[in-house]
Formats: sequence, C-alpha cells, structure tokens
Amino acid sequence: MVHETNNNFNEASKYFSADGTFSQGSYENELVRLLRVSYIYVNTKNFSNFNLRPFAYTGLYRVSGLENYDGEKSVFGLGANLGTNINFKISDFKMGIGLDFGFFSEFGGYYNFRSSATEENKIDGETAIIFLSFSVFPVIAIELDETTVLSTQLNIGIPGLLSPSIVLNSDGYAYWLSWIPDMEERNNDWGQRFCIGFMLDINKLNIGL
Repeated sequence: MVHETNNNFNEASKYFSADGTFSQGSYENELVRLLRVSYIYVNTKNFSNFNLRPFAYTGLYRVSGLENYDGEKSVFGLGANLGTNINFKISDFKMGIGLDFGFFSEFGGYYNFRSSATEENKIDGETAIIFLSFSVFPVIAIELDETTVLSTQLNIGIPGLLSPSIVLNSDGYAYWLSWIPDMEERNNDWGQRFCIGFMLDINKLNIGL
C-alpha cells in the first residue's frame, strides 16, 4: 500500500505505477516474467489508509517438460484490487492492520495452454476466467520527514500465502519491492517470486485523472 505524509492529507493522490515480476513457474524449470501497469488512488488519514488500483499486465510463461507444449506462452491480464488499513499513530510512527481484496482475468497463449493441457489430463491446471486474491497484513509506516514516508507490511493470503513488501514514498516518487520465499528450496535467494516497482504521483504532472 502507498502511504502519504502529513503534509498531503488534504488531497487524495493518484499514481501511475509500473512493476516487474520474476517468478518460478508451476513446475520445474518453468519461469514467469510479467510487466504490470497500474493507476492507484490513495487516500491517507491519521488513522486510516485507502488504496484503489486498477491494473493491466503482460508477459511470458515458459513451459517446460510437456511434449507439444514446451516454450514461451504469452500472458495478458486485467484486474483491480482495493486495500485499506486502520492504524494507531504515535507522532511520526504508525502501526496497524489491513485487508486487501482483488480480482483479475487472464487470457492469451498461457491461458489457452492451461485449458488444453488440463482437458488432456497432462496438468492439473486452473481454467477459471476470473481469479480472486485476498490478504490480511500488519503494517508499519514511519514518516522520515515532511515529504518522505517508509512503510512495510507482511501480506498473508492468496495467492502466495506469505509475502513481505516495502515501499519508500519520497515527494511523490515511490519505490517498492515484494518477495515470496521459496518454502521448499530454502537456499533459493530469489524465492518463489520477486517484484520491483516504481510509482509517480500524477498530481505532479498536472494531468486531470
């Protein structure tokens, strides 16, 4: 979630965001690479925070070990998620708990592969049109100065089960990363998924969005 500093409480902020995801696939030697772009509406108060994010993403999924299906498959998706949290504030320090709920729909070559391979009983794949996501998270935010806030949260939910993330918002420019550990391969430093992203406050561009 994006948190704003005290000097921006009088107006809601709007961000453009781009982030990349690098992830293991569902099976050995498979790989996922995704690029997502988002529009984020942020409303931060002393004791609450609200984020709304519609998004679109694209990328490639590398299938490995399946005859007639091996190779790169295109991925396209659209979705949105809503996050909110309630916190306790002590001076420039906030600590609280939040909820995030979202949905997305995926299509393209990878969706077609999952549908066909599942129908042929070659994989146990997901063929739904709409997917849901949900997480609950403790969150900590520290206002470093009047234009900079550092926040971190530990997302617990689906997909991914467990995913820590951190966001640095400095004068309308925000940088974030999140990571899902690999519970089966402890020595895998990249984990099951690694994401890094950048956000720009649209208010700074004088664009009426």
